[in-house]
Amino acid sequence: ASISASQWGFPAAPRKALLIHGLLACSSSWESVAQLLVAEGFFVVAPNLLGHGWRRGTDYRMSTLAEDLRSYFIEDTTYDVIVGLSLGG
Repeated sequence: ASISASQWGFPAAPRKALLIHGLLACSSSWESVAQLLVAEGFFVVAPNLLGHGWRRGTDYRMSTLAEDLRSYFIEDTTYDVIVGLSLGG
C-alpha cells in the first residue's frame, strides 16, 4: 500500500503530533491546526487514510484503517499529541 502524508515543522523538533482526518477530508485539512502546533515547537504528521489524498482504497473497516496507520508507530515512534476527527478518531 502506498503511504501519503502531510508534514509540517522540523523532524528533530522536541515534540511530535499525529493528526488523523475524517471521512470527507484529507491530510491537508489540518493545515491551520498544524501551523499552530509548529509554532509551539511540534513536528506534525497528518496521514492520508486509504481512499483519500490520491491514495486508492475502498475498504473503510476500522481494522483496515488501523492497520494502515501502523507504519506511523514503527521503531518506537511516539507522539506527544494524537488528534483524530470523526472517522480518524
